[in-house]
Amino acid sequence: MCKDEKASGRYRWWMIGLAIYVVFILASYWWFVRDPSMGIDGQEDAEGKVVVWLNLFSYEKSLDRWNVDEWEKRRALGDGRWVELGKSIDGAEPVLLRLFETNDPRVEMPQVIAALGALGTKESVAALIEALEHEDPHVRIEAASALGGIGDARAEMPLCRALTEDKLSSVRVNAVVALEKLATDASIPFLQVALEDGSSLVSTTAKRTIRGIQKRNEKERRRSGGEE
Repeated sequence: MCKDEKASGRYRWWMIGLAIYVVFILASYWWFVRDPSMGIDGQEDAEGKVVVWLNLFSYEKSLDRWNVDEWEKRRALGDGRWVELGKSIDGAEPVLLRLFETNDPRVEMPQVIAALGALGTKESVAALIEALEHEDPHVRIEAASALGGIGDARAEMPLCRALTEDKLSSVRVNAVVALEKLATDASIPFLQVALEDGSSLVSTTAKRTIRGIQKRNEKERRRSGGEE
């Protein structure tokens, strides 16, 4: 066999492999992206629907960019569409709280906490505060973010403790961002400690948050003075 024939054969097998890969990607798109609600609607009760929804992609695996399959599922669905699918499930919040309380093995706990951040109300605040001390760092990261999104005043001091005590900088950053949305003067001493944080992202975000609190307080004082 001449060299040209060998090269032609290798090229043909390469093209076949490429075609198989393209078919796989298109099939994944159809199943997971075009109509991911198919699996959700096939469940009879709210718990079944929530479990299917949470497992549309793997939280842990999708963090690994080398895991192309799971990362593509998450990227293609997008946070917005994923949240909308969750909102379409009646009674999702109580189910999510129960899954967290029982540490249900069918779902990933960081995914549950992220879902509570997206769908939860003030009813979820106590569980999210508890999650700030969870052994799984991704649960703590998502809990800090979720509490900022809900914006309940009960979360202020637990977030301050996470900011000054948690060893993971990602948790501390999310705690600062959350405090930026709901902090009062009571948070400032904790934020001032964070100015010396070993993570530059934490310290710079803390500085911005302190300025935001001070500006907000100044506006409130001016408004109160005008009313008088």
